[in-house]
Amino acid sequence: MAPNGDVYTSDQVTFDVYRITPGGEISRFAHLYDMYNPDAAYAGALGMEFSRTGDLWIAMLNFMEPARHGIYKVHPDGTIQLAVPMNPDEIVAPNGLAFDPFGDLYVTESINGAIWKVVKNQNLASLWLADALLVPPPSGVFGANGIVYKDRAFFVANTDAGTIIKVPVNQDGAPGNPSVFASGLNGPDGITLGPYGDLYVACCYGGQLVRIMDDGKTEVVLDSDLGYPTTPVFGKTQGEKATVYLTNFFSTMNGVPSLIKVDMCKPQRGSQNE
Repeated sequence: MAPNGDVYTSDQVTFDVYRITPGGEISRFAHLYDMYNPDAAYAGALGMEFSRTGDLWIAMLNFMEPARHGIYKVHPDGTIQLAVPMNPDEIVAPNGLAFDPFGDLYVTESINGAIWKVVKNQNLASLWLADALLVPPPSGVFGANGIVYKDRAFFVANTDAGTIIKVPVNQDGAPGNPSVFASGLNGPDGITLGPYGDLYVACCYGGQLVRIMDDGKTEVVLDSDLGYPTTPVFGKTQGEKATVYLTNFFSTMNGVPSLIKVDMCKPQRGSQNE
């Protein structure tokens, strides 16, 4: 979500990034890789995040051409650069992206289960945290996925474990002891911060949007017509701060991917209604 209200979404199959205006006009903003990949398991554009400078950072895995594997930066004028090359044998599936208040970038790796760090103005990723809580369970494939920063901690979705992991950030920038903040979720994928401070998670397996309160309690706020939701984001303009957009990897409603927009009510504490 850009500050002016434009929504950006990646297409994992075509390697395109699209811009959608508040009026619904769609245009291709960037094309990361000149190839059509119907089997998106081997390559694709995944998580995205804006930096404070207005550049759009994008995680892309590319086993077909390992030299193109890593974190891309798209400037406001649409020019593209591979900002952080990554070795796919070491960082298999770069996925979720989040910046801390200092401008350093944190990247989740979903297959091995880890968080990597890219220091501001550098082009090298270093391992920040590897922990069993970020690893997919023996019966699963996807571990650490969506990530968001809040109150000197990172909150990370472990998709196949059904958990949200809290990782405090120590004064020196090192990770503190990770812990399970919330559990029992049905495929938590993307995670974002809501307008009133709560966390919101798109649960792809359950077709749900879930709110997580400060005490770790969870509440399903949307559970119909979402298809396979992967990433939520709230609007940034004055009239849309309570509006959530969800990317839908495929849609049970019409058989194609979609972007879903929902106007939310202010959550009522202690109530199941929203």
